[in-house]
Amino acid sequence: MKFYSVKWYMRGLFPHPLTEIVLAIVLASQYYAERYAGGQLAFVTVSQLLLLPIYGLLMSFHVIRDSKLTVFELSVLKSWEGIAIAKIIVLVVGFVPILVADIVLISSFSGYMLSLFLVAWVLEYLTITCLASLVRSQSGALLIVISFGILIPVGILSVLSYASSTHLVLGTSLSIVMYVLAPMLTYYYSSQGMLTVMPWAGFSSILAISLILLGGYFWIFLHSDLDL
Repeated sequence: MKFYSVKWYMRGLFPHPLTEIVLAIVLASQYYAERYAGGQLAFVTVSQLLLLPIYGLLMSFHVIRDSKLTVFELSVLKSWEGIAIAKIIVLVVGFVPILVADIVLISSFSGYMLSLFLVAWVLEYLTITCLASLVRSQSGALLIVISFGILIPVGILSVLSYASSTHLVLGTSLSIVMYVLAPMLTYYYSSQGMLTVMPWAGFSSILAISLILLGGYFWIFLHSDLDL
């Protein structure tokens, strides 16, 4: 039944013209940004604030459901655990193509640490999307995903830019918050010595927080009061 749950959620993911078109546009835009529009900073900024969230939003539609549809799926699949796991698997599979392509692209102009923070962003986005899928309103869940993917990182960029221009050094707690809310941008700015938390510590914080939240997602979903 768990396998059938994964198959159920995989419908329309790959192959699908919309997914492939968006993937191609995102990768082409990232390549152009890095090669012709400002190098690593342009790549990181446009990826963190626009391109990756757009692709992520497309993936989110495969797991974010209206509560009535979720009740129907539970009545068909008969597996709370299966649905919870299937949502994670579908998101992982959906992000694999862009993750692999971006790592190859990043390797041509930067070290492995930027790739690690790309992985960290994907893990965070996956986690937030799973948690948002618990919201009974689909529009509310999508608002959470958009806020995490675009709106909050825009604010983080403003803080990082101000700190950079004024040579302000951010404290430990605020540095971790920066890493968690905008991993790729924060890693880029960390090279300027404005953060008291080193990149490895920032990556470890993201990993730990994401795993804790994923555990919370499982617990909340399995204890949901949706009626079959």
